[in-house]
This record gives sequence, C-alpha cells and structure tokens, in this order.
Amino acid sequence: MRTSLLLLAVATATRLSAAESATPQDQNGKEDSALKVKIFEQVSPKPIGTIPEGWKMEKLAGHTVKQQPVPLPNGDSTDISTTAYTLVPEAGPGILVFRDPGFLPENGNSQKRTIGAILTEHAEAHGALEARLSNVISELKEALQYKAASEPPKPPARRKTPLAPSTTPNVTPTPTP
Repeated sequence: MRTSLLLLAVATATRLSAAESATPQDQNGKEDSALKVKIFEQVSPKPIGTIPEGWKMEKLAGHTVKQQPVPLPNGDSTDISTTAYTLVPEAGPGILVFRDPGFLPENGNSQKRTIGAILTEHAEAHGALEARLSNVISELKEALQYKAASEPPKPPARRKTPLAPSTTPNVTPTPTP
C-alpha cells in the first residue's frame, strides 16, 4: 500500500497523464507481480495556441503517444502514455459542418486538393512571380540609369513656331533715284 501511495505522489507531482509503475516489492523486498499498480490522473489537455471559436478538443480514439521511459527518484523508470487530442467542430444550432470537397482521409496531413491547399499553392506561386517581376523591374531601372549616364546631354529642342500668313501683298521694292 505504501508503494502505491508513493507512486501516486510521484504521478501527481510530475503531472503524469497515465503511468504504469514498475513491479512493486512486498514487505521482504521481493518483487510481487500481484501488486502491479497502474495510476491514472485525469489532466485536461493544454493546447499550444488558442482554439478557434466553434471548435473543441476531443480525445482521438485508439491513439496514444508512447514516450521514453521516465526515471523515478528511486532509480526505477516508468513508461508514460499520453492521450492524443484533435480539434472537432462543436455541434449546435446555426453551425454547418461539411467536409472539404478535395479532402481525402487517406492522405492525412498532406492534402493537395483542399481549398486551403489550393489557396496556399496560389499564394506561393504569386510570391514567386512577384519576386521574379521585382528582379526584372530592378534590371530595367538599372539599364535606363546606365543609358542615361553614358549619353551626353542633349541640348533642349528648339520649338519651331509656324509663321503667321502675311496680309500684305507680295510687292518688290522699287529703287529710289
């Protein structure tokens, strides 16, 4: 009983989600497999970011993540199993739940034809085109600056103004005596 209380205290102190103890010893110091104890502590999931409105975290059925053995203060070690969680839409009035038409469950997280994947692909292509166009514009500006620097300045162009038609008849002057 004392061993199980110690393990419960260790599990509580280390915030274990679920832990399985090593085989406990009886009063004579011999291992007693009949005293094998499992300790479970319910710990609510702690999401890394904020959960979007209209979504909730739910246990992912049949999935546990096995981690490396954790050493205990007495030198033994124990395996820790954590429960996997997933985000699911909350059900309720005014909430419409549908599957993305391009979503294929067998692809897992590497979806290629979902709305989000297509938008991401187009945004990345837009960024690549923008970078290429920016390079071309820079090269054109440099070429124009080089051409302007290598040519001598031109004098300002003279403006040719048309002469107004003369109202006097075309008369040749006569010499005076």
